[in-house]
Amino acid sequence: MFYILISIIAWASPDTGWLAFQRDLKQGFYPDEQLIVEALAESCASGSALACGWQKQRQKNDPQQNLSFFNQYCQKNNAMACTIQGWLLSQKPTAPGNLADQPSPESLQVFNKGCDLGEQRSCLELINIAMHKSPAAKHLKKTKELCEQGTLAACTLYGRFLFEGKGSLPQPKAASKIFEETCKKGNLSACGYAAISEAMNEPTVEIGKKLQKSCVDGFRQSCLWLGLMYVQSKPQIALPYFELGCKGLDGDSCTEQAKFYLHGKVVSPDLQQAKSLLSTACQADGAQGCYLLGKLKESDAIQSQLPEIREHYNKACLNNYPPGCFASGYWKESGKGGPANPSAGLKDYQKGCKGDYGPACINGGLLLQKTKSNQHKQAVKLFRHGCSLGDKLGCSQFASMLLEGQGTKKDIPKAIDLLEISCLAGDKTGCKILQEKGLEQLAESCQSGNGQHCYKASKISQEPVSSFEFIKKGCDSQHGLSCVRKGFFYIKGYGVKQDFQLAKKHFDESCQNDIGEGCFGSGLMYLEGKGIEQSKEMAIDRMKLACDLGDTRGCTEAGRLLFKTGDASALEYLKNGCNKNNMESCAQYAFVLSSQSPPKMKEAAVIFEKACTKGHAKSCFNHAIILHNGTGVPKDTKRAQAVMHKACQLGDSDACKLTKKN
Repeated sequence: MFYILISIIAWASPDTGWLAFQRDLKQGFYPDEQLIVEALAESCASGSALACGWQKQRQKNDPQQNLSFFNQYCQKNNAMACTIQGWLLSQKPTAPGNLADQPSPESLQVFNKGCDLGEQRSCLELINIAMHKSPAAKHLKKTKELCEQGTLAACTLYGRFLFEGKGSLPQPKAASKIFEETCKKGNLSACGYAAISEAMNEPTVEIGKKLQKSCVDGFRQSCLWLGLMYVQSKPQIALPYFELGCKGLDGDSCTEQAKFYLHGKVVSPDLQQAKSLLSTACQADGAQGCYLLGKLKESDAIQSQLPEIREHYNKACLNNYPPGCFASGYWKESGKGGPANPSAGLKDYQKGCKGDYGPACINGGLLLQKTKSNQHKQAVKLFRHGCSLGDKLGCSQFASMLLEGQGTKKDIPKAIDLLEISCLAGDKTGCKILQEKGLEQLAESCQSGNGQHCYKASKISQEPVSSFEFIKKGCDSQHGLSCVRKGFFYIKGYGVKQDFQLAKKHFDESCQNDIGEGCFGSGLMYLEGKGIEQSKEMAIDRMKLACDLGDTRGCTEAGRLLFKTGDASALEYLKNGCNKNNMESCAQYAFVLSSQSPPKMKEAAVIFEKACTKGHAKSCFNHAIILHNGTGVPKDTKRAQAVMHKACQLGDSDACKLTKKN
């Protein structure tokens, strides 16, 4: 929730008294005893009775007496004391600096008093609390006014509004300018946010220095971001920054620190320490911390902890962590850790889906399908979004509704495409729907003369004779690709008696009708001499035609055959196929470049790398060899080893032999 972000905007100013109280009471800063003592002494010497009194009171370490202390000064119309009393009354006792879910009415009274006494920090806290119940747009104008009146904390908050697009469209440049200007006036939190906003765009060494200064000044959010800059490359440097942020009760910092103990990174694994840190993180509204704490407790399988786990997931969702919404929705829907509440579960699923977490979209859609009101349109919306996020089950469910026309317009081709993708990706649900509902719908459409649907039905059908009948019907309906596929059926004798002459007839007719796949099939027959006299010249001619008509397999074969004859045009055909993302063309193209005199190894390395990135095993092998030998590129044995390992994983036997030797 946005108000949680607001609560960590420290009220820093050149006033050392305020800074002392901010540090001591953990208002956006981690405590530093020496700085606190020095600042209180300076403020007391400058005539602040509140600072003088607090020097003695803070030693008692009694929360109730502290509250009474500030109340006494507030009753004497000390505006600063009213603001501090409001902090203590409106924030979580276990997580200072973090607004309570329901700030007490008394806190509103003292903030109002402080505001009436002219303390604009109190006025700004009233805006902070109001964020619970009303949108940011309502408070944007008032925050800007307070900023213009000289309240630096209001300027920082106004910058946050603009940066995150709260109450207006996002204006990152304007926000950064406000942060910078407010920082120059002495507001430490503004300095931190200025550095953070820069780090979000492109972390650099210079930005790292700014974050480090802000962290050293005590601003806990800067410590978090500094840790995040180093956590992957130099975790041993990141950990102390997370510790500082957690010391200031920044929930996300505590979560990141806990991960070190969970995974045994830099420190020895310590599950209890991890749980303790995650508990602190969750109390400080660290959403991911709540989620991870729930996961850890769930693995303990202690029945008495189930209500706690449910609450951890609920809190993670309330604080906008999408996986937490998925878990919270599931626990509420299924009645784990409390009474079943499908309606509340659905709301959490929808929130998680809005946060781009695919599984939440799927569960939400499935739950909607179960409801009596049959909310198919809403289910379609969730499944579609889940599919767009790459969730294969989401694609399968969306496709199923497209096939039936439930909650959306019926669209068989789109449904089949989605089901094929899901099935190829290993989704059993997608494969099942494709074989049952999909094939049934396509067969019906095929019988009505839709050649494209006949073609798709033939590809899906697992029964040879039925598959041939579909493709025959498609070809009879003048669908070109069906006729090409029919030719391959005759070559293989799949669902029909093998007949090379009929195969060639279909390929040639398709090629004459400018269907590249037909030219490719004809070229293969000439190349292999199946049913006709073998002819490399005719094979090359047909493959060239296939390539020109858009079948990139023809580009690969034309280039390969031309290269063997010494024809320089081989490069053009291979380059053409590669540019159209045929990775076999890329591999052959790179091989030809490396075989030239002199070898063009630098260019070859770039193309092998491209093909390797797309999953071409032999290209990974060749790229690894080039890196290892340093031919045409800087030698990099470490990277070569990693690429060779990838080649082995992709199934290259030569790569596997080499990795075993090493």
